[in-house]
Amino acid sequence: MKFNDPGDGIDDNGGAPVTRKVVYVYATWQWPSNVPNPTCFEAITFLGTDPTTAIAILAGPTKTADGSVRDIQWPIRLKAGISNANAAVRPIW
Repeated sequence: MKFNDPGDGIDDNGGAPVTRKVVYVYATWQWPSNVPNPTCFEAITFLGTDPTTAIAILAGPTKTADGSVRDIQWPIRLKAGISNANAAVRPIW
């Protein structure tokens, strides 16, 4: 899977070639045993500390996991030098 890269190797912000590396995000979470499972969980990768800001979202569309699981893994492509990527997970009822 590719994120943030149309496949042409050209940076969208100026036309210069960029180096992107594939890394895998592995997110785990806990869910209270006395609360029913949601339909699914959505996960995103973002930069910084606030996943709700549009500029922070890093890796394209959300990834989904069944409501009965507590982990998900997905690949993302990062520009060289990005080191503060985080993941956020939310339940979807």
